Amino acid sequence: LTTNLGSAGMQRAANKYNTKDYTAMSKPLGYYSLDVNNNALLRDMTESWGEGLDHISEADTLWLIARIAHEAWQQEPTNSAPSSEAEEVVDRLHELSYHEKQWLLQALTQ
Repeated sequence: LTTNLGSAGMQRAANKYNTKDYTAMSKPLGYYSLDVNNNALLRDMTESWGEGLDHISEADTLWLIARIAHEAWQQEPTNSAPSSEAEEVVDRLHELSYHEKQWLLQALTQ
C-alpha cells in the first residue's frame, strides 16, 4: 500500500512546516507490482487519477487507505489480533496533529 496523501495538500504542509514533500515524484502503480493492464479496477483508477495516482484528492486518498487497510487486515494470513501496543496507539491518536497522522502513515508504509 502506498500513501499519496494528495500532492497539493502535502506540498502545503511541507511548505508550512519546512519539511520534505514526499509526493512530488509519484511512481506508477506498476512500480509496486500492480498490473494495470490485466486488472480493470487498477486501470480505472489510473484513468481517473493518473498512473501514479497524482490527481486523487487528499480526502479520497485517506478514505481509500482506511478502507483498503481494514480489508487487508481482515485478510491477513495469521489472523492475529492487534497487540496491546497497537491498540494503545489507536486510543492515543488524538495526541497527533493532522499532519503528524499523515507522516505516521508514510512511516508505517515505508
